[in-house]
Amino acid sequence: MHKPLTLPPLRQDLRLKSRPPGADGVPVWLLVDPLRDQHFVISDDDRQLLAHWDQGDSTRLGQALERQGRRLDTQRLQALLAFLRLHHLVLDAEPPRPPTALQRVFAALQWRFVVLRPQGLLERTLPLVRTLVSPAWLLIWLAATGLGLAMASRQWDAFRDGVQALLTPWGALGFLLALVAMKVVHELGHAWACVAQGVRVPHMGLAVSMGLPMVYTETSGTHALPSRRGRVLVGAAGMLAETWVAGWAVLAWSILPDGAARTTAAMLATTSLATSLAVNLNPLGRFDGYHMLSDALGIENLQPRSLAYAGWCWSRLLFGPAEPPPEMPPRRLAVGLALFGHAVWLYRLVLYAAVTWLVYRFVGTTLVLPVAAVAVWVLLLLPIWRRLQHGRQLGLFSQTLTRLRMAATLAGLALLLAWPLDRSVAVPAVLGWTQQTVVEAPEPALVQALWVVDGQRVRAGQPLLQLVSPELERRGEAAAVDEALAHVRLDRAPASARDQQASRVLAAQVVTARSDREGAQARQALMAVRAASEGATADLAPALRAGMWVRPGQTLLRVLHGDRQDVRGYLAERELRRVQTGTHGRFVPDDPSMPTVPVRLVEIDDVAAEQLTPGMLASTQGGRIAAQVDAKGRLVPVHGQFSVRFEIEGPVGSDRLAMLQRGLVLVDAAPESLGALAWRQVWRLLIAELRT
Repeated sequence: MHKPLTLPPLRQDLRLKSRPPGADGVPVWLLVDPLRDQHFVISDDDRQLLAHWDQGDSTRLGQALERQGRRLDTQRLQALLAFLRLHHLVLDAEPPRPPTALQRVFAALQWRFVVLRPQGLLERTLPLVRTLVSPAWLLIWLAATGLGLAMASRQWDAFRDGVQALLTPWGALGFLLALVAMKVVHELGHAWACVAQGVRVPHMGLAVSMGLPMVYTETSGTHALPSRRGRVLVGAAGMLAETWVAGWAVLAWSILPDGAARTTAAMLATTSLATSLAVNLNPLGRFDGYHMLSDALGIENLQPRSLAYAGWCWSRLLFGPAEPPPEMPPRRLAVGLALFGHAVWLYRLVLYAAVTWLVYRFVGTTLVLPVAAVAVWVLLLLPIWRRLQHGRQLGLFSQTLTRLRMAATLAGLALLLAWPLDRSVAVPAVLGWTQQTVVEAPEPALVQALWVVDGQRVRAGQPLLQLVSPELERRGEAAAVDEALAHVRLDRAPASARDQQASRVLAAQVVTARSDREGAQARQALMAVRAASEGATADLAPALRAGMWVRPGQTLLRVLHGDRQDVRGYLAERELRRVQTGTHGRFVPDDPSMPTVPVRLVEIDDVAAEQLTPGMLASTQGGRIAAQVDAKGRLVPVHGQFSVRFEIEGPVGSDRLAMLQRGLVLVDAAPESLGALAWRQVWRLLIAELRT
């Protein structure tokens, strides 16, 4: 028999207020802590527990509920007691239990402290804020923002370059300072909206969540507002304040000269966009978007209720209909709660995965395993363990049908992990002729004429473009003049004793001048670019046209030729063992209007590629292979890549494929299950960790 749970007495100054039910019809109550000026929303079931709290322990409380035809939910009682202790709402004489290791980890990652008690300041500045958001000022703001956006659109390249400057160390520091400033404005927006509706703001401060600092405002008093519209307005006030500042910042950036002030304006505009759209509007996190959605729908405690309902869905799948649902909402609301709960689970999984990747990327492999272990335990193993424990407490394991259902579910999950679903590998590749000629500018030159377009078929010897180099022409003319003068002096050698003595020097000058003239003529001949053989032009340089200056070594275009076409690409190192030469596949161009091409793998390099060619396969040029530019200007793959070549099987339709076509080769591969893939990734991580 379990020992009764002792219930410490409630604080005598607490007050309980009723509130109109939400849109779902569920009654809710407000538990008010006047000492700290905080409001807590509790359910009607929690109110029933508080009504009998003076019974002293869980046994007598359960008996009191049974006399009213109710049943005690031990888990709900334990959760309510933990909530009351967490917020210091009980007079607990017993020493608190020592926290578990997991609780200590989360306590270290989540804490807050008060910085300011702003009620007086907010009341004094509220008239000014009312003026700034009056209809007249809003019209002025709209006009200023529209003018700023119009002017910024005409300087888009400069604005983009300014945003890219944030990637530098000093730019990142400036962005961080602008972010802090905008978050202060954001929280002041919440605070002013509260005061405008008669809600006290007891304090503002700094909170740390998952190790990340953030400014917060105590706005729990908005729960007492009877109007859902008022609560939504408080939730949106922070983003509206940021948007108000961002509008003026865009106008300031458009009219200010280059300098610190203009950079600051760009930072204020971009930080507002980044934080409002990427963070605050997200309803899956516990930020403004979530509270606005909850208030707009009129559903209190949306996230806990949706998570509980999603967990019950899994209990029903495992144990059958033996356990009642946590609540009995209408069918439409029940589906919405289940979907939202699963979406929150998925969001948390992605968030933890992103945190793990950031730890791996910026800290190293030392902390990756602990962070990944915590993520797997919190998001996967702990919920499953709690659900199984809950089922055991309810005696659901003793039922034969439940055991069969659990066995079938676990067998299905095991089959899903073990079944080799992945039977192909995607290889980023390029389809083109087996040979190509790269046309480069031999000298600093001006494009005098361009006679071809991208993808045009050309004959051998056909002119492609004409370049001219004024400097080369000047040197050729100077060499011709020097040669003529040397000939004249050499012809006069018999009439002058001095010239006769210098005849050998003059002869050498003639040879040198002739060599310079012929060299200049030969280099001028290279300015008339012709096709070396029959083929097709491809990859014309952007904006290549007559009147454009080009630099030496600049690639102007390519001429694809040869007697056949093939497909060349790169196979990731992790997929190397699954693919063998001779396997078949199909090339799928990125252009959906182009046909797919059957191919066969004929060659795999034994050594990983040091650079990517052609560059269009690299992520820096829109390709699928993650790459970075090294000190020599080469495109180096981030992960191991092996060059592969495919032969084309069947007709290609060369009239349509007149240029290089980027795409994917879906090649047959050895089947691999999801479980095997996960195990290989974990094993690779362990090996990398042990090597460090």
